[in-house]
Amino acid sequence: EGGGDTFAECQRIQKEIAPHLFPFYNHLPAIAPDWDKYLDKYMQLSNSDILAYDCYMQMQMEGHGVDAYYDNLRIYREASLRHGVPFWNTALSLGHMMYRQPSRSDIRWQLNTSVASGANGMVWFFWYLPGAGLDTGIAPVDEFWEKTQTYDDMRHVQQRFHKTYGDLFNRLVSTRVSFYPKAMGKGETWKANELVSGIWPAYDGDLPVLIGEFTDIEGKRYVMFVNNSQTKTDRVLAKFPLKTKLYSFGNEGKEYLANDGTENSEGFVTAWLWLGPGSEAVFRVVKPCARCAVT
Repeated sequence: EGGGDTFAECQRIQKEIAPHLFPFYNHLPAIAPDWDKYLDKYMQLSNSDILAYDCYMQMQMEGHGVDAYYDNLRIYREASLRHGVPFWNTALSLGHMMYRQPSRSDIRWQLNTSVASGANGMVWFFWYLPGAGLDTGIAPVDEFWEKTQTYDDMRHVQQRFHKTYGDLFNRLVSTRVSFYPKAMGKGETWKANELVSGIWPAYDGDLPVLIGEFTDIEGKRYVMFVNNSQTKTDRVLAKFPLKTKLYSFGNEGKEYLANDGTENSEGFVTAWLWLGPGSEAVFRVVKPCARCAVT
């Protein structure tokens, strides 16, 4: 891990030797105030096909660690958009040092918040424990080459995601990332737009919600809601403009009509979302106006 010209030169040489391969180089999280400039220089020197990095601060305590986590997602997302390459987030699967052992909810939270923030792929630190050593957390595969509870948790979270969405997010481009009720990581505080009119957590009005907006090559619009709390469950009401049609996704990746544009008593098209810590809801949103609708 690390940076500098030598790091970029290694990747450039690797691409020259084996242009058919996609070497994976993992950066540190943003540890300097001008990290965006460092990434720009790295991309210019390396001609890399991908930006990747790791960040584990989100598995400390809610608050500063989570804010730093989102600062990194924002910085790498913006760099990936500037240079037209995907970015991958290496998240935590093994408790160590000051980082707690991730639960199934924590693994789901890391996956869904990464996707909603525009990440195109995930890597986990790490997969197996290479040998007997310090008593750390529970690796997915332990030092005896046996699968653990962490393995089952990761398998369930990732299988559920892929069974539901398939390759959908490989075909989408992140267009907006915002936070309700207040921004994190120097990001954007959510405000109503032509896609989503309102957000209301029923039991805790200050429940943090992450909203990711996407589009595909045909101009179809998508929105992803993620419960940004690592500990709380809530029922969240999402409001959409009049006549909006909402399409959601079933367990086998099949899209279905979740709301045909029927309004509620307040004049909105709505969807109620039961969201546990890190849980998500994804909709394809079809606008009513003829000029912008895509069916």
